[in-house]
Amino acid sequence: MEDYNIEQDLSIDRYKLDLEAMSLPSLYFRYSDLVREAKEIVSEKKDQLEAVIAERSISIREECANNGTKTTEGIITSLVNSDKAVLEAKKELRDAMATHGRLQVALSALDTKKAEIDNLVKLYCNSYYANKEVQHAGYTSQEYSSAPVSGRTRPFPHNS
Repeated sequence: MEDYNIEQDLSIDRYKLDLEAMSLPSLYFRYSDLVREAKEIVSEKKDQLEAVIAERSISIREECANNGTKTTEGIITSLVNSDKAVLEAKKELRDAMATHGRLQVALSALDTKKAEIDNLVKLYCNSYYANKEVQHAGYTSQEYSSAPVSGRTRPFPHNS
């Protein structure tokens, strides 16, 4: 699987909304493909775990039979579940499932990024950022529409 930086890929530069919007489809495709690949890896790890469990079960049964040790299914199951190879295969499966889950969350966060880009574009179109600069300068929303700009009144009214 290729490298990815989820936090960076989910960030939005509000001053480059056009580039953010244009790059989103390829970003979404890349993460969709990573989710597909991670799902395949999870499936492979499940198959590997089943194979390791089967191999270790047969091996443990043969060892017990060769030693003349009387065993029950419970003992065999306990010995298989505590076997190092089985524990390692389970860990690999958990890691693969965690990666798959993280990528699925990132993919759904890209939907949120799309909605946020849409919201930021609407705010930009409504001159939100220009208004915020004046409001942060100490004006109330009613004072804003008549606030002086370089000795003149504002060229456009404020929408409350």
